[in-house]
Amino acid sequence: MNRMFTAHLMSKSDDNDDDESWDSDVDYSLNTPSERDEWTNDLTPKSGKLGIDIGKQMNMSKLSPEEAAALKAEATEKINETFADRLDELAKLKEKTKREFEKSKQTLNDASDLRAMVASQDLMSKIDKLSGDFLKSTEKERKGIKMASEADLNMEGKGLDLG
Repeated sequence: MNRMFTAHLMSKSDDNDDDESWDSDVDYSLNTPSERDEWTNDLTPKSGKLGIDIGKQMNMSKLSPEEAAALKAEATEKINETFADRLDELAKLKEKTKREFEKSKQTLNDASDLRAMVASQDLMSKIDKLSGDFLKSTEKERKGIKMASEADLNMEGKGLDLG
């Protein structure tokens, strides 16, 4: 079937010597708002037709019903193959994007864990510094209490009368 479609296209180009026969009278450069309003989007006019009559361009009227049906079947098959290929590409892209997202998510989680660990270490070093400073500032008082406690133990049972 593919050969017939290609052969038909080749015979069409042989029949017509006009190089611009494939082009229609449609102006695709819509610059003014009023022209843009006539279109539903950048690709399709509101009428739903692009102004290109492919059958006329390819002299479809010269085809027999069997040839036209075969040509239509071949074109449909090509379109379906192309859509299937694009759907496969989209599925692969979706999987790739999902893997990249998971990798990115893991990287962000690892970075977050690292920041938490650094913050924890900073907090512990601040606590150690505060504890050290407190112990240093209360060293004399603690020594005095320790000496009083030792003296009390040494005086046990001996008593001291002041008087």
